[in-house]
Amino acid sequence: MQVGIDVGATKIESVVLEKDGQEKHRSRISCPKDYTQIITAIRDIHSNLEKEFNQELPIYADKSSITNTFSLSNYKSITEDVIGATKIYLTAINGLNDDDVRLNKRRNLSSKRLRGFERGKVGPVDGSDHVGGNYAASLNFEASFPNLLPDSTKTEIATFLDFGNVWGVDYDDSLDDTNELRSTIGAAVSWMSPIGPMNFTLSSNLKKADTDKTESFTFNLGTTF
Repeated sequence: MQVGIDVGATKIESVVLEKDGQEKHRSRISCPKDYTQIITAIRDIHSNLEKEFNQELPIYADKSSITNTFSLSNYKSITEDVIGATKIYLTAINGLNDDDVRLNKRRNLSSKRLRGFERGKVGPVDGSDHVGGNYAASLNFEASFPNLLPDSTKTEIATFLDFGNVWGVDYDDSLDDTNELRSTIGAAVSWMSPIGPMNFTLSSNLKKADTDKTESFTFNLGTTF
C-alpha cells in the first residue's frame, strides 16, 4: 500500500494506492492557514489511512505457508507543541499441510519498529544464528515536538518508548525461543538537510534477552519519523 498526500493553497488531497498501482481511496479536505494546523491535518489524514491488514496465500511453493499482518498508526495533537503517536504491528506466518516455514519467510522486526536492536538480531537463535520467528509484534509510543526549534533549522525532535518481541520456532522445539518482551527508550532527531532527510536515533535498552544484539545509535539518510 502507498499513501500520497498533496498540500495545496486551499485543499489537502490524499490517495491510497494498492501495490499494483490501482487506486483504493481518495479524499480531499480544506487546507488550514496555520503551519501547525497543516501538520496536524496531515498527521490525522495519515492516521486514518494507515490501518492495514494483509494476508498472503501461496499459489505454488515447495513449502506452503500463510502470512497475516496487521498494522495501525494513530496520531493525536496533545498540545500545539506536542504531537503523540501510537503504532501497533502484528505479524504471523504458519506452515500449511505440516510444512515448516522457510528461513527467508520467517518474521522479524525492523530497526524502525524496535529501535535499539539490530535488524534481524532479536528472537529465536539456532546455534549462533538468529532465525526469526513464526510471530512478531511491536508497540510504539512517540511524542514529537515540531515547535521546539525554529522553522529555519528544519529539525524535529521526538522521544519514544518501544516494545517488541519475536518468537515461535516450528521446525525444532528444542531451540531457544527467547520469548521475552523487549523494550527501549530514546530520542530521535530528524533534519531536512540539503541532500535530503537525515534521522539520528539514540536509544537505551530497558529489557532484552541475552542473545539479542543491540545498537545505541543509528543514522539513516532518506527517512523521517
